[in-house]
Amino acid sequence: MSTTVETVQTAEWGQCLELRHGDYRLLVTLDCGPRIIHCSYRDGNNIFFEDPKGEMTKDNGWKMIGGHRLWISPEMYPRTYDPGKEAIQWERTGTGAVIRFAERGLTDADKEIEIGFEGDRIRLDHRIRNAGAWPIEFAPWALSVLAAGGTAIVPQPNRDTGLLPNRKLILWPYTDMSDERVEWGKDHIVVRQMPDRPPFKFGLNNEHGWAAYYNNGVIFKKTYTHIMEAEYPDFGSSFELYTNGHFIEIETLGALQNVQPGEQVAHREYWQLEACPSEERFLALAKEWQ
Repeated sequence: MSTTVETVQTAEWGQCLELRHGDYRLLVTLDCGPRIIHCSYRDGNNIFFEDPKGEMTKDNGWKMIGGHRLWISPEMYPRTYDPGKEAIQWERTGTGAVIRFAERGLTDADKEIEIGFEGDRIRLDHRIRNAGAWPIEFAPWALSVLAAGGTAIVPQPNRDTGLLPNRKLILWPYTDMSDERVEWGKDHIVVRQMPDRPPFKFGLNNEHGWAAYYNNGVIFKKTYTHIMEAEYPDFGSSFELYTNGHFIEIETLGALQNVQPGEQVAHREYWQLEACPSEERFLALAKEWQ
């Protein structure tokens, strides 16, 4: 399958980079962000949440925007909330494109997302370079902010550790374990996005390295590598899920590292999209993946 990469003008986001490959269409913001603001299957609905009116803007000028972004973990306001006003650079690669962005002032980090295609998979290589003068301990953090109305499923670790524990379930202060949006299953955790609901979040040592979201007849599956011996931020979370009344986020994290000035860390994800007739069928399929 051939891949096309070109700049296009959009009503909501100004100039964007459009990538097409087989059934996939991606849009990357070039005038703000950077974000992969659009991802669709067979020219269907955008799987991502969008906030073109800037209704979710922080006091320091950081805008939610939506889509998929690259951040630094652990989260800290305002340090990790760079407003993203610097110029975005991009170049064509053999299988897609790489987007580069320099954050100065709050994080002093050079960030890039390389987008490529491998058959029916989208490959995303997230890279962050410490552009400051001092070592920084952080992990690359890849957040996909998904449109409202769908259902997410996350596998639980099931490694046999005998008499020792085999999983970490990390909860935030606002997390209500009796929340009706959540099913704490034996092997999986299922979360449904619902309107007019408060924030909810959990983290997990997701040793299976995948999570998925179903919405508007399409499955979005994200995979990554959980490194067993690595230290992860947020008490050991290589995966986090957040939802509120507007969207749901599926987030993967790289290992926590002490990054020297000039050093770079990387984190890879794969995305796959496919059509599915119902939530019931989606959940049945997902439970077979384990």
